[in-house]
Amino acid sequence: MTTLKPGDFLFGIVDFLAYLVPGMIVYSILPDLIPLNIPKFLALPTDENISTVGWISFLILSYVLGHFVHHIGALIFNSIYKKTYFVLKSKKHSAFIKEVEARISSLEYFKSHSDVTRAAMAYIRCKQPDLTGDLDKHEANSKLFRALTLLCIIFCFHPSIKAQGNTIYLMNLLLLILFSILSFSKFANQRWKFLLLTYEFFSILVSDIKSDSNASKQKI
Repeated sequence: MTTLKPGDFLFGIVDFLAYLVPGMIVYSILPDLIPLNIPKFLALPTDENISTVGWISFLILSYVLGHFVHHIGALIFNSIYKKTYFVLKSKKHSAFIKEVEARISSLEYFKSHSDVTRAAMAYIRCKQPDLTGDLDKHEANSKLFRALTLLCIIFCFHPSIKAQGNTIYLMNLLLLILFSILSFSKFANQRWKFLLLTYEFFSILVSDIKSDSNASKQKI
């Protein structure tokens, strides 16, 4: 019997959490933020408007919008993460990170690769695909919370927030800013865990392969 691996699924946890969920949120609030004449078959499915075409279009457009949110979030928050959370965390593990990145770059097929983390991930997927489940979970969570960081900021401009009294408006605004900060913190935490776990898996796999190779030579 063939065993299914995480990579065998066309639509996985990363697609669902990183793209579909944020896309659904944007699709739900977009008509309130921008006055658009949306065709009926593209309108949000409701009790009065439920159809197979409506649900399919809702899911597809949510997925597409999720990619846009993902891209904008990456442009804004990846550099902030690199200059803040990553710098603080990498101090403790700098020797290990440099050692692993040097090992990745020393492999023949990764010498010209600019993204050593992606290179390590590709190596793990090829050599031990069963390990990618944990990595996908952290990657999906990081992308989800990065999107939520951006969405909380967008929510600050939602008409329902502005329409309330000044005191309630300020309270809601502060809550959204707090949620945005907490979401960024969780994004950074999950992104760091993804990096560290990827490097740990890579280091173990390379060491095991070298050990097996040395053992084979000794037998010969």
